[in-house]
Amino acid sequence: MGEKHCSYQQKYQYKLAKSQHKLSFYLSLTEIDCIKHKISMDKRSVKINKYQLKTLKYQAKLANISAVTQTAIAYTKLHSANDNGAFTSLRLIDKLSLNSTNVFYRPYKANPCKSCPALRGKDCLCAIKQQQRQQAL
Repeated sequence: MGEKHCSYQQKYQYKLAKSQHKLSFYLSLTEIDCIKHKISMDKRSVKINKYQLKTLKYQAKLANISAVTQTAIAYTKLHSANDNGAFTSLRLIDKLSLNSTNVFYRPYKANPCKSCPALRGKDCLCAIKQQQRQQAL
């Protein structure tokens, strides 16, 4: 699971750097440079908008990947029930994943079933059940 997130993270970091480089290129073009490169000013503005959106998209994906890896790290730090460290790890899980407002709109499990409502943009039943269990404690 960690390797998969790492490869996605590297992929999106590369794509982010590429789109930022192209964005800086088009932002630095002046009218004279546009004539040299045979690019109209309209095409330049379209490209600037395109690469700004791509930059935002990859930044959001990288932020999502880092949030997922933080919750995965929290789950690997679970202790036995008899240990005092179990309560600290539960607090860590609670702070990272259960208190966020959009936790219900993404799958709770790493490998959700195909019928999970969160895959269709609805509330994840597993996340709701987990929150109810946490509130019962």
